[in-house]
Amino acid sequence: MNILEWLKERGYQYTWNFRIGNKTLDLIAFNDDEIVVFEFKRFATELSSALGQRLFYRKKANKYFIVLKFEEAERIPHSSLELLKKHGVGLIGVNENVKIIIDSKISRFIDKRLLKKLKSKSIDSTAVIAKVSGEEIKQKIIDLLKEHPEGLPILGIAKIIGIHRHTITKYIYHLISNGTVHQRKVAAAKLCYLSSKFIEPVKEKEILEKLRKELEKK
Repeated sequence: MNILEWLKERGYQYTWNFRIGNKTLDLIAFNDDEIVVFEFKRFATELSSALGQRLFYRKKANKYFIVLKFEEAERIPHSSLELLKKHGVGLIGVNENVKIIIDSKISRFIDKRLLKKLKSKSIDSTAVIAKVSGEEIKQKIIDLLKEHPEGLPILGIAKIIGIHRHTITKYIYHLISNGTVHQRKVAAAKLCYLSSKFIEPVKEKEILEKLRKELEKK
């Protein structure tokens, strides 16, 4: 069960990549009584940055959860867990199941204007759930970069695939961290390339010529 199915079972609607102020939220769920923010982290060591944002979420949400894989959640020291509890920040562990490790309660006030806006952006179809598979998005990025060995900027990747640039940025960084993709600044653009082990050999002159033509268009 993924976290979206888990939310639907509990009667929540949700949306993602929702912008509030200067922040783009990973996932935000809501019903008539609550607004709940979820922030996804890869590593337990990222807790400090999430704690630093609790004051912002206190003004906007009733609950705020950090979401980690179970194996990462188990690495969190007891002192950090107590700190989460103290500040009302929740913790959710996920693998094949979703489990609340620490519940959250940061505010009783519900922002009616924000709730109305969220309802207009609600995403709740199972078809859309399927579209947000992280592995599928990463594969789309890999396939696209195979077709463009000269490199593409993140915004260009987002436009071609049809997914918000913040989401694409997140998965580009995942692919960079595991060595699948690398990034290089060319003129004023920061371009993404597929690592050579994933693509067929391409003549250097062909790549440079295609890159030159792309830069001339700007």
